[in-house]
Amino acid sequence: MLEPPHSCVDQTVDEIVGLFVAIGRTLQRRGVPAWLQQLDLTIAQLRVLFWLAHEGPVTIGRLAELLGVGQPTASHLVDRLVRAQLVARTEDPHDRRYTLARLTERGEEMVEMLHQARRDWLRTCLARLGADERAALLHGIRALARVCQADLAAPGLTAALYGDGAGEPGASL
Repeated sequence: MLEPPHSCVDQTVDEIVGLFVAIGRTLQRRGVPAWLQQLDLTIAQLRVLFWLAHEGPVTIGRLAELLGVGQPTASHLVDRLVRAQLVARTEDPHDRRYTLARLTERGEEMVEMLHQARRDWLRTCLARLGADERAALLHGIRALARVCQADLAAPGLTAALYGDGAGEPGASL
């Protein structure tokens, strides 16, 4: 089979990447249920919730690294979420000098409800596609998943691209 010229491949890849970014942004905007808007949480606080759901209990220092902020900022974000009963501070069982931030049951439920709202909205969008379009999309996404999973099997490549390999939680489709 003949391969298209390199510039056509680059244009196609760029368009696909752009569309994935646009879908992700739309999911972030449309996937926010009305009940969440009433909670008065900032994007930074939501990022804390998603990181804690992804990583489990972490020190404030580690959370600051994950968020790309200083420890005082991370501590302030955690304090606000503690007051909202979404996060709890607990003593590190391995080293009592450290305090861990972890999701409370309420925080876990909120993160799951946010993920579910995004999945529900995406299902609604996918249902509006024709059967042939859904089949073609499924075929393409399976191929992309296969390639992405192969990259995960090559940790050197993943680490080179993403540092420690951690992606931004909550950003996933």
